[in-house]
Amino acid sequence: MTPTDMQIGGWKTLDSLGLSTEEMLSKRRRERDDQVALFGAVFGSEAGRKVLDILKDMTVGRPMIPEAVKGQAPIAFDQMAPYVTFRSGQNAIVELIVQILAEAERGPAKPRGK
Repeated sequence: MTPTDMQIGGWKTLDSLGLSTEEMLSKRRRERDDQVALFGAVFGSEAGRKVLDILKDMTVGRPMIPEAVKGQAPIAFDQMAPYVTFRSGQNAIVELIVQILAEAERGPAKPRGK
């Protein structure tokens, strides 16, 4: 179950007081559309694509377990887990950028049933 803004609290809750569900969803859609457009403008340019390629090489293109560790004395899981978790986070950020850029390149979603 995903908590709503009202359950989480904070500024979003205060800003949302008095808005209908449709108004809140519409605001979220606009924010998401703005983010997709921004990612498209930044990473869709030639320079942005070069930066994205660099990020891919630095993260997704690297092995999860460093070459220096392979072939050495056995390493316990609890010694390797923090590094792998850190690397997974790096990869996730770059993969998210790639997904949002692909969404931006597809263009705005078409309403269903129309």
